[in-house]
Amino acid sequence: MRGLALSVLVAALSASPYALSAEKGKATRHLTADQAISCIKQASSAKAGSITKMEISVDDGRNICEVHIEDAKGKNFQAHVDVAANKVLRVKD
Repeated sequence: MRGLALSVLVAALSASPYALSAEKGKATRHLTADQAISCIKQASSAKAGSITKMEISVDDGRNICEVHIEDAKGKNFQAHVDVAANKVLRVKD
């Protein structure tokens, strides 16, 4: 089921006008499919559960991917991932 959800997310991001950044190295609200997958993998390694939503923002000149996760008990979490560094900055509930 997780693979199907990931496939749907990748397909949606690929078709979106926000999927590709026009300028490399510049923080924008755009992600490639590979970057989105990396963010999801990093968030999933920090907190197990189902991905319910993903948002991209620019904070201090960095692309930050906010991955919303619901665990097996129904509790919601948000994992904030630095896209360029490919690492989880924090997980909050």
